[in-house]
Amino acid sequence: MINNGAPIDVIQSLLGHEKSETTNVYAQLSGKLRQDFYTKYLWETRKVYPTKNQLLKDLSERTGRSILHELDDNELRIFINHVDKSLSSNKSIIEKDRWTI
Repeated sequence: MINNGAPIDVIQSLLGHEKSETTNVYAQLSGKLRQDFYTKYLWETRKVYPTKNQLLKDLSERTGRSILHELDDNELRIFINHVDKSLSSNKSIIEKDRWTI
């Protein structure tokens, strides 16, 4: 956002930072350092699925995902079909959750 000219106070508000100093710390991170920071500190592995079919089964059962309970059966089916078409079937899938600051 900063690279595209967004004002620091707008970014601060969007990120929910009380202090502009916090936003400035993140703004100074760039390139590989920023990617490494995000990967190391803002994401955690939720579950590793050896196959896509195991993920699809988990989604269809709404396992551990309260947001899926807000979908009706048809919406859930549409979502699962989208996931099925979007993911490769020949490798494991790592599901991650993003921490918010």
